Amino acid sequence: MDPDAIKDMTYDQIVNNVTLQQRLATYFDEQLKEPLRTVLVGRQMFAKQIVIGPDKYRVNFNKIAEMGNAFGSMTSPTVGSGLDNIRIDNTELDLVFHWKEYQIPRQDWQVFQAGGINLNAIGAISASYMTALYEDNTLINGWNPSLDAATYRVNGLTASSGTSFSGADFATFGNAMTTVANGWTAFDAARVQGCNMNLLLSPFNFNKLQKSISSVGLRELPMVLEMLNPYPNMPKGTVLKAPTNQDATPVLTKGTCIMAPVDPIGRFFDLVIGANYINDVFVNGPSQMLSPMGGVVYTTFAPRFVFPTAIGVATGCGTS
Repeated sequence: MDPDAIKDMTYDQIVNNVTLQQRLATYFDEQLKEPLRTVLVGRQMFAKQIVIGPDKYRVNFNKIAEMGNAFGSMTSPTVGSGLDNIRIDNTELDLVFHWKEYQIPRQDWQVFQAGGINLNAIGAISASYMTALYEDNTLINGWNPSLDAATYRVNGLTASSGTSFSGADFATFGNAMTTVANGWTAFDAARVQGCNMNLLLSPFNFNKLQKSISSVGLRELPMVLEMLNPYPNMPKGTVLKAPTNQDATPVLTKGTCIMAPVDPIGRFFDLVIGANYINDVFVNGPSQMLSPMGGVVYTTFAPRFVFPTAIGVATGCGTS
């Protein structure tokens, strides 16, 4: 708000204006919740999410190097005979900001101000959706301010992946199961075990899997889900569909799929969230009487990959 304009306002006017802005932001916040549940696909890959608050902009990151093999004997161990130091690589991560602005026509604001009539929240919803889509791109692939995909400043799942395996074209029944089986083979070799898996697919492959039926009428999707969840007492994994960008390009290419653990304790990776989709409303101009109301939806976060080998990326999953 313009400082000179504030000088000309009474205390009651200032309080009333702030209260209305807070009420408007609260109303929009309620309208944003349901649409955001349909996006934020990237977050669904992170079973452990830590919310630290909007006033935090940096977080510690302790990456532990795995120790050597354990020992066995028929006699009591001699202390110091198998000593192995834990190596901790301590770094700090800056949270990345994602945001989108919108504007509310002054006439709509005045109607809301006079009678408390609910405003059309489409602007705020659209802003939150575009911010969420931007977040999905970051968490699934990575982010760089120059948009150069070769040099991410923040690594997502594909950029952090430490395990690769062969996929098969999902257009043929059985190839999705082959892809998941290849993933388990790679994870077994990397000692990533004891947890169920999520499978993230492009819309192209997700739709192929949805309609994949054998010659005797067996659907492949339930079989894939069963393969992703061999551990009955652990949190269940699922098959997720990556979103599509506004220009119709897929966030995840059709030849690629991501397989990663359902990891609620953060053994392999987690997501730190600062500002969790905050909606800020303000006077967007110098005039208190004529300027439109502005708004911005923003979020801050940082993915932490403690053990990148637990992220598997398959190629060759779809060409036809």
